[in-house]
Order: sequence, then structure tokens, then C-alpha cells
Amino acid sequence: ALAEAILSLIEAPAMATEMGAQGRARALADFGMERMHERIDSFYCRALNTVQGAPTSREAMQRP
Repeated sequence: ALAEAILSLIEAPAMATEMGAQGRARALADFGMERMHERIDSFYCRALNTVQGAPTSREAMQRP
């Protein structure tokens, strides 16, 4: 089945290009720098929230 799928992409380069572009867009949306920053930030905010009196969001943690 895998060999057949590869052959179909070889025979239809436009489809292969489109699939590659869609895969890249999805990877950037799920694992791009901005998304990973949001996920790490969220993790630390949740971890800090377990401490009594700790800020619950990144904005609350920033000091003027």
C-alpha cells in the first residue's frame, strides 16, 4: 500500500506538492516557534498557579 501511494505521488507531482505544502502548514501551526512558545508559557503559568498567591497568566507575571 505504501509503495502504491508513493508511486501515485510520483505520477502526480502537483498533488505531491500540494500535500507537502499542507503538511508544512500543519507542522508550523502545531509546532512552530509561536505555538511552542504559547505551550511552554501555558505550562509554566499552570505550574506557578499551584503556588498560593502566584500569578495565573503571563501578563500578571510581568512587572512594570
